[in-house]
Amino acid sequence: MDKENKEKKIEKIKIRGLVCQSGWIFLIWGIIVVIKGLLDAFILNPESEFVSLDEWLKYAGFELTYGLACLGVGILLFKFSPRVKEYIIRDKEE
Repeated sequence: MDKENKEKKIEKIKIRGLVCQSGWIFLIWGIIVVIKGLLDAFILNPESEFVSLDEWLKYAGFELTYGLACLGVGILLFKFSPRVKEYIIRDKEE
């Protein structure tokens, strides 16, 4: 029986690290988009003369909302990560 366990190859797959990496990606992307949305709303002018100010502000509001949603998902992933197993063990596929 011990020989079977020794011959069986197992692998550890990290799960919590994937959740944390996803959280960082969402946080960084959310920060970038929020900054762009704030710049578009308050500092930058429309890039084209064919875009009205109302359309420009609507687009800036969309960017701001999207960025805040990304930030929320990133924070949610960080809060959720302690509940996820550190790693799982399974048989190695050959």
